[in-house]
Amino acid sequence: MFLLAPLGVAACASADPRFFRLAIPEGTPLPGPSLQVELRQARLARYLDRPEIFRGAGATRLVLADNARWAEPLEEMTTRLLAAALTQRLPGSVVREERSALGGRLDLLASLDMSRFEVAEDGTALLQGRFALRRPGEDNALADRAVEARGAAAGAGTAEAVTAQGALLGQLADQMAAAIRALPAARRR
Repeated sequence: MFLLAPLGVAACASADPRFFRLAIPEGTPLPGPSLQVELRQARLARYLDRPEIFRGAGATRLVLADNARWAEPLEEMTTRLLAAALTQRLPGSVVREERSALGGRLDLLASLDMSRFEVAEDGTALLQGRFALRRPGEDNALADRAVEARGAAAGAGTAEAVTAQGALLGQLADQMAAAIRALPAARRR
């Protein structure tokens, strides 16, 4: 009888975690002037500030994806990948992260707050938030926009959900790049 207790504990032990990272699909390059843009560290809603990956389960509930973790802090991964996606979409421009060791002149500061970033059980993917574009040293925004990106996961698994979230970040990068290119030339430095 005493031998069964250790077996029961071993059977309840969870499997090794599976680690996931986001990937943003390439977008359409938007020609325009060469800019130096600093992307501030993305700010995510506190419920997203954890290593576990969540799935939406109705309007008010979230559930943990089984043994699924982000490979790095989600704010850092989002910022790094979004900077690279913006650089790809703004040919000739350099978009660097706030904590980058690269120096030099700056034309714009870009900030992002995300209030939702999840995939529901039915596969619906949603990103909501705001971004702002400012000149360095100025408080007034040249652009301040609410953003919403929607999509659908190609399947019910965590890998498909993470792929859908990467596509949402691609939509966000498209919206931010278009806003940067829409700034009047006289308002750029």
